[in-house]
Amino acid sequence: MSAFGTGNWDMTGGSDPWYMKRVVDYILANNAHLVYDADRFYPIGGINPRPPLFTWSMAVGAMLLQPFLENPEDAIWWSMLGLPAVYGALTILPIAATTRDHFGKGAAVIAAWLVAFMPAHVTHSTWALADHDAFVMLFISIGFMYWLRAVKYAGTARITKETSAHPLSFIRAIRDVFTHRQAAMSNAILAGVAFGIASLGWKGFVVGPSILFLAYALQVGLNMFRRRDSTAMSVMFLTMLSVIFLMALPFYGHPQLSLVFDSTGLQPFLFIFGFTLAIAFVTTGYRDKPWLLVLGTLAGLAAVFFSLLFVLKTLGISDAWDVLFTGSGYFAKTKIFGTVAEANAPNRAQLFASFGPITFLLALVMGGTFLWRGLRHRRSTDLVFGVWVFAATFMAWNAARFMFNATPIMAILGACGIAALWKWANWGGLVRSWKKFGIRTPADRIAGARRAVWRTPQFSAIFLVMLMLFSQQATYGLDSAIPGSSSSVEGDLDERIYDIVPDILRFDGLGFSILDSTSHDGRWYLGNFGSSFNDDGWNQGHMSGSLDRIRT
Repeated sequence: MSAFGTGNWDMTGGSDPWYMKRVVDYILANNAHLVYDADRFYPIGGINPRPPLFTWSMAVGAMLLQPFLENPEDAIWWSMLGLPAVYGALTILPIAATTRDHFGKGAAVIAAWLVAFMPAHVTHSTWALADHDAFVMLFISIGFMYWLRAVKYAGTARITKETSAHPLSFIRAIRDVFTHRQAAMSNAILAGVAFGIASLGWKGFVVGPSILFLAYALQVGLNMFRRRDSTAMSVMFLTMLSVIFLMALPFYGHPQLSLVFDSTGLQPFLFIFGFTLAIAFVTTGYRDKPWLLVLGTLAGLAAVFFSLLFVLKTLGISDAWDVLFTGSGYFAKTKIFGTVAEANAPNRAQLFASFGPITFLLALVMGGTFLWRGLRHRRSTDLVFGVWVFAATFMAWNAARFMFNATPIMAILGACGIAALWKWANWGGLVRSWKKFGIRTPADRIAGARRAVWRTPQFSAIFLVMLMLFSQQATYGLDSAIPGSSSSVEGDLDERIYDIVPDILRFDGLGFSILDSTSHDGRWYLGNFGSSFNDDGWNQGHMSGSLDRIRT
């Protein structure tokens, strides 16, 4: 844009950042949030549908910058252009912390590196993309981090000796969990605070609690069959949901907004809250009863509830059935959502490349492994990881919007897979063999290294995979950070990457060459991505042809 009216400032990402700018301008001018916008649905006017926290963070950032700038008018631009990139960079910390908690420091470093170069993350957290994506993903990642810690500390030991279906017995069980599982409850509350902050930045925040609900329901079902207590898990999940609800209610319950029971507001979250309350009450009150009785009770309650929703849908009274089974419309291919690029399924090549093809495959393999370990060996955190990666993959497969939401788990399990591969490569054994063959002189070192590598063939194979993975991830990360409109920049960098390879490897004097001997024309390595992706339409033009060169 670079229009004179904006002081030659510009933002990327389509129309959403510019509406965010309008809201921030209003906040700074009136010291109040923009609730009713006279220019929406002009000339009728309408409600500003966006939660306030992200725009207020940029407004406060502008207030803090004003004293330090020669032109105070520029403060709002610096805040809006810079904060999304800051939020995106900070997201590395909870992802690394989650990986360190469960897979060690080495995997944590790899996870931090992967997400820093992951195209799906970079394209939504760039300088000048003043949308809520990076802000929301930061706090959703923090929420998952604290919830996994809570699950780790919860355990399945019976805290309350006797339970019954009486409400007072349920309240007593909750009190016992708060008394004897303080570390777990503290982390559950912190997870609720993180998700609550996300709810005040994006109405689709329910994607985080919904994934955790799937893992929670599966864990409770397994505990039921194994005669293990789920009270601590149920109380933790109810506590987390309660904290989220209390934080979100002031905004969603605003009289002018009326979003508590709206399909685009808290209605999906209230479904999760109600399901959790029913599961927790039945499994706690009937804990010592035969599992078939407990399962039958839950199945009966579910049948009555869903039958009621279907009847209400048939009579045209409520759309709750569609909200529950279509993800508030994101997974229903209606004509309206067909016009929204982010609600449509992404190109499959784009999906794999957005996480890094090898990283994506490693994450799925590790997710399957963790899901099996969680089901077979009663490891609750592994079950959460398994459900998280497959739920995130399903959502990303069906709607492009959720590719960015899947980046934390892809980085975490991708790093876990890379660490496992490196361990299997047996680097320690190779070093021991090398020392055994002698390292006194340079000739001994060279000969010993050659023999040690020959005796450890898996190291050579894994090293080639690692080389391909890291070079590919670095190239994609660089590519995704360059604006899609900067074709000349991409072309120059692409040619430089081409020239890095020694000419001897492309020499074709004997009728063949080690690498492709074709001269450089156009873009070989870059051009798959670009930071100009936006909610109104994926910038697909510069992707044609480049995705064909993934094989290169």
